[in-house]
Amino acid sequence: MLEEDQLMKDILRSHLGDGLTVSIGQENEYSGIKDCSIITATYHLDGELLGSLAVLGPTRMEYGRTMSLLNYMNQNLNEVVKRLNW
Repeated sequence: MLEEDQLMKDILRSHLGDGLTVSIGQENEYSGIKDCSIITATYHLDGELLGSLAVLGPTRMEYGRTMSLLNYMNQNLNEVVKRLNW
């Protein structure tokens, strides 16, 4: 599945939103990841969506820890993007 670039792009696009988004198991619309969870965070510059970070893992992952780490990485990435565009 991970070799299919277009599928991964579609999965990430379907999880774009503000802040962190979490889809667990059967909540995922793609059959290939129904036994997985996906946590995503988007990054922006001046309100414009630039991209997203995602963690795809087992449904039994440590959600609190994973969400905290993804949020931390996202905040730092937002800061770097802002500095590069000043």
